This record gives sequence, structure tokens and C-alpha cells, in this order.
Amino acid sequence: MIVSHNRVTVNHYRAKKNLRARRAAKRRGADGVIRFGGGWSALLLRLLLILAMAGCTLLATASVHADVYDDRRTRAGVRVFRSLLSAEIGIENKAGEDGRLHLLIVGGEAAQVDELAALLAPSKAGKPATLRGLPLDVQRVEHIVEGEGEVPAGVFLAEAPDEEELEALIAWSIDHQVMLYSPFEGHVERGVMAGIAIEAKVRPYLNTRTIAEAGLELKPLFLKVSKVHP
Repeated sequence: MIVSHNRVTVNHYRAKKNLRARRAAKRRGADGVIRFGGGWSALLLRLLLILAMAGCTLLATASVHADVYDDRRTRAGVRVFRSLLSAEIGIENKAGEDGRLHLLIVGGEAAQVDELAALLAPSKAGKPATLRGLPLDVQRVEHIVEGEGEVPAGVFLAEAPDEEELEALIAWSIDHQVMLYSPFEGHVERGVMAGIAIEAKVRPYLNTRTIAEAGLELKPLFLKVSKVHP
């Protein structure tokens, strides 16, 4: 009986060993790569996939929120831009040969630019929009090209340019005495003449050094209610 028990034990051990070998071979596959089919490994893999998908969702949500924030700053900024131009001393001398003040919106999607143009040059009762008694002409351009077309009375950035282009725009605006406005954060500190400060309330944000370098002047009351970059 003892010998019989030992035989059963040995056979049982061999059967278990063979079963483990077959399972390992199945996991390994023909190419020799071990694959995990279930248990903790599969659970871990599913968890990693869920975390990766959640990360992508968070990144997409953050991107959407950033776009919405920039859109709000842009729409609020275009109203400030109009007030800024109204406060510029001597802007009527910048009228083109056709007697209109020409304003440029740089960049931006077509639908967005149409909305900005309507806010910048609102018509009343079917009458053309005016600023300081002068009719307005608003055009969109992708880039400002030196020596191409008339020098505008003001430029509004509807899209943030790269660093090199921004530096070129700042230099161009100073050389041609054109009021350059950007609603994007950090641009006024970089040298753009004007932007928007959203704090307890919305205010114009001015780089008075750049404005002075361009030989431009603003009404004292406008300066008083604006935030000034030191």
C-alpha cells in the first residue's frame, strides 16, 4: 500500500509538471516570446490602457479650455483695441487716400475674423462704421509684408505668431508708427504696444516704452484707466 501510494504521488507530480510545461509553451508561442493571457498581467495591462486613455482625455480637455480662454480674450480684446484707436492722438492723420482708416487683422480663421471685424467696425442702421468720424476698412491678412500695400492705422493679432515673427512685427510697428495690439498673454511684456489685462476688471494693458519709441500718443484719460507695463 505504501508503494502504491508512492506511485500515485510520483505520477501526480509528473502530470502537474507536464501541465505546467504545456502552459508555458502555449504562452511562449512559436516565436519564443512569452505572452500573458490572464490573471494579474491582463488586469495590469487593462489598467495601463485605462490610464493612458484618461491621460489623452485630460490633455484634450486642457487644450479645449486653452482655446476657449484665448477666444474670450480675443473677443474682449478687439473692443479694447477700438477704444485704444479712439484714444490715439492724431489718428485721423493716418487715413488712406480714400479717406478711410485701414485696419488689419493678422491671422485667425475666417469665421473668427468676421466676428472680430463686426465688433471692431460695427455698423448702425445700415450706415458704415466710423471711428473719430472716419469710415473704417478692416481687412484680414496672413502676414504683414514690408512695402506691400498702404501702411494701416492699426494692427490686431487674431493669432499668436511665433517668436521670430512677433519680434519682426514689433520692430515694423515702431518703424511705421502703427499701433500694434495683441490679446495674448506675455506679448505686451515682449514689446507689443497694447493688449488686455483681465484682473478684477478688464483694462487696457500698455507698453508705454514701445508706444513712445514709435512716436505715438494717447489721451491722458485712457492712460489713467490702463494698466501700464513697467
